Amino acid sequence: MKRALFLLSLAVSIGFAGLAAANEKITVGITPAISNAPLYVAEARGIFEKHGLDVEFIEGNGPVLMSGVVSGAVDISTPTMTTLLQALDNGLDLSIIAGFNIITKAQQDQAIVVRKGAAIEKAADFEGKTVGISTVGATMHVMFDAWLVKNGVDTSKVRFVEIPFPQMGDVMKQGTVDAVVTIQPFTHRITAANIGVMGPKFTSELPEGLPIIGFVATKTWLADHADTVTRFRAALAEATDAVTSDRDRAKVDTNTFLKMPEEVMQQIKVPGYAVDMKPELVQAWIDMMTPMSLLQNHIDPTKIIYH
Repeated sequence: MKRALFLLSLAVSIGFAGLAAANEKITVGITPAISNAPLYVAEARGIFEKHGLDVEFIEGNGPVLMSGVVSGAVDISTPTMTTLLQALDNGLDLSIIAGFNIITKAQQDQAIVVRKGAAIEKAADFEGKTVGISTVGATMHVMFDAWLVKNGVDTSKVRFVEIPFPQMGDVMKQGTVDAVVTIQPFTHRITAANIGVMGPKFTSELPEGLPIIGFVATKTWLADHADTVTRFRAALAEATDAVTSDRDRAKVDTNTFLKMPEEVMQQIKVPGYAVDMKPELVQAWIDMMTPMSLLQNHIDPTKIIYH
């Protein structure tokens, strides 16, 4: 009888120990894309589990994910830098806990595709032209506008029209636009269909390592989850190293989540990544967005990065 009670007590103790050691569950808001490769790799290879985390991905677009982290529907979100800075400009109490995908000279996904016969070879040629962009004031628009300004173009003489990425080729074929600012696989589709040709490489003039997406959380959540953030960053850094060391394998892991056609995945490049967010690169976004009247208030990059 005593032995039975001992075994029962031991089993209960082991059960409670197992509960105590259970991984911490957190939710991360993402927009399904190749840019999330480190997250998908961390999940597929048990890296999150190794760092004591049980991560659930909540999918949505930028504005939805931003509202989600503010309302507490998700713990951590992944907005673009333009969306994040505009949210901070509007008074939302958020902090950047880590960087994510970046622009590098070696890994450039953003491109200008010019309609055949449009006679566009350099920045000055865009004056008087119509350019398709996915969203006014979004990442691609801001980067392209800044490039034009840097090269002496009066952007008031460039007409921007919003076109979803999948429709850009059809609109260009109709002759409605002279060029589009786009990404893969749409760049390949337009050029392969002989509708347009590659235009100037505008991203080559952007700062090396310019962040495109960051991980953010509310200061209220961060106040109670400092250790969680430390472990999340460690897992992210490990997964980022894994992606960088073998991008082809990372694509395979990523596609178990994205479930895209193999021919599409072959065309898409895995971007560069940087877990540390540098204040001077955040300032680069502020400097690009302010002349476009996308930001109205002063933002100090050193005060919005969580330490």
